[in-house]
Amino acid sequence: MLLTLVICTLGRTEQLRRLLESLRRQSETSFKAIVVDQNEPGFLAPILDAFHDLPIMHVRSPLGLSRARNAGIALADTRLVGFPDDDCWYRPTTVAEVISRFQNDPNLDLLTGRTIDEDGEDSVSAHLPVSQPITKANVFLAGNTNTFFARQKAVQLSGGFDETLGVGAGTEFGSGEETDFLIRCLNAGCNVRYERDFLIHHDQVSRDPATIGRYSTGFGRVARIHNLGTGFVGIRIARAAARSVLFAVSGNMGQARSRWAWIKGCLAGFTASRS
Repeated sequence: MLLTLVICTLGRTEQLRRLLESLRRQSETSFKAIVVDQNEPGFLAPILDAFHDLPIMHVRSPLGLSRARNAGIALADTRLVGFPDDDCWYRPTTVAEVISRFQNDPNLDLLTGRTIDEDGEDSVSAHLPVSQPITKANVFLAGNTNTFFARQKAVQLSGGFDETLGVGAGTEFGSGEETDFLIRCLNAGCNVRYERDFLIHHDQVSRDPATIGRYSTGFGRVARIHNLGTGFVGIRIARAAARSVLFAVSGNMGQARSRWAWIKGCLAGFTASRS
């Protein structure tokens, strides 16, 4: 086996089935999956039984997406590790492409890419317009965890995922664990690269103000933890405020409220205690 896929799951059945079906169709089979289950015992049994032909390790962990990922990391013993969400899915050549990219570039430590929905439209997060090395200046546009594939060296140097960040962490910081992970890889000297033509499928996600506000606290928190500076945050707040005004003037109050929710969340995360 060359690749371990750490799949953390809670409350989803059909989406997880879709992901596992896409793994069943992979042209390259040198991978295994660790399904980190945070459901009630027995919840996933019908699904996992249906995919007994796949190399799946089924484990459990406490609630929290970052805790689940760290539980999977602790069991991963392959050269490469990936972190698909339970509601994403792969193209038939995805695993082969991941392995090929790392084999062809011995200096590459961590690869990220772009998520698209079933119609080919960008989904989940905004993305950099061209392929490039990831830096602290562009890290927030460098892909989401669905597209992360890393050498074991990078995963170990990162220290794993910050369990105070992300969905289910039990804190106010509803996101940010993926960006924090990338920044710690960068701080450790890893070669981290975004490839725009490397694609993972994921449905569109909610853009309602409550969700945006919860996620933007993670942005502010990560900016504070890694000392990105008030200027870094201030520029982004100013841009969001300008967009909010433009949307309000054009009568699009939903988008205007979403931008203000992002600003409030960002400020709350940035000013929160670092303890």
